[in-house]
Amino acid sequence: MMKTASSVLSVMVVLFSVMALTSCQASSDPAAGDVIGKLPVPDAIKNHDPQLDDALGKLVVKVAFDGQVNTKTEKPYTQTTVDSKFYSWKACVRLPIFNVTCIEPYVSVNDLTMGVRLTSDGTVLLSKSSPGTAECVNDAKLLGLVTLTPALLPFKPLLDRVIRLVGFLPAQVMSVCVKLQNFQVTKTNFTGCVVFTANVACWRGKCVYQTTVPLGCFNLPFSSSGGKLVIKAGQLRRRRNLHLAQRNRRSVASLPNSNTNSNKRIKKRKVLRQRE
Repeated sequence: MMKTASSVLSVMVVLFSVMALTSCQASSDPAAGDVIGKLPVPDAIKNHDPQLDDALGKLVVKVAFDGQVNTKTEKPYTQTTVDSKFYSWKACVRLPIFNVTCIEPYVSVNDLTMGVRLTSDGTVLLSKSSPGTAECVNDAKLLGLVTLTPALLPFKPLLDRVIRLVGFLPAQVMSVCVKLQNFQVTKTNFTGCVVFTANVACWRGKCVYQTTVPLGCFNLPFSSSGGKLVIKAGQLRRRRNLHLAQRNRRSVASLPNSNTNSNKRIKKRKVLRQRE
């Protein structure tokens, strides 16, 4: 009986030892997203993949300083659009990598729901209804942008490795965001300010491209009749004058040619004189 109890105890000790060893081995092999902890992203990645850390650092320096990316930013321009369902204020600027980049806050006429769109050369990178104070492009769109940009294409396999380790694309490595300030709609107006921010292929304080561009503020007033944009008197005069000019051109074009009629009358008089 004593021998049986001793055998069972020995088996249990062995089992607990195996379980503890397995647990320790599992904890030393973290799942994706668990490598960061309290460390900065570059340090955490360096601990788990030193080659990736080295490759990213060298590639950022190479692309950033060999002139592949033009860092010139042009002056923003704005426009206001009104239709039967939405009206919006759009601010655009030509940026390196992103080319013609536009942020378009809009509001629905029917229910006064706000939204914002971000486009790059006509491609929608972000479209968000009822946005917060900051909205960012998701990882899939960012990787698509990398794939379509020749200067950034070498980063694609390295960024894929970062995502496998961390579980996502860290904002300090790659991010494109719209910041919305004082963004609100009331019964009388639609107001706000927009800022474009981007970190493109950044690593350990160096970036291929990094920018913060304030694109301006807007204040679109409503009429009290609900959902109609107020048009100033000067705008009404310009529209009326344009309409009158277009109507006059159509009227003139529809009139018979006066010179032709005069020539016909002169010929008719000559014929009558000859007959006399």
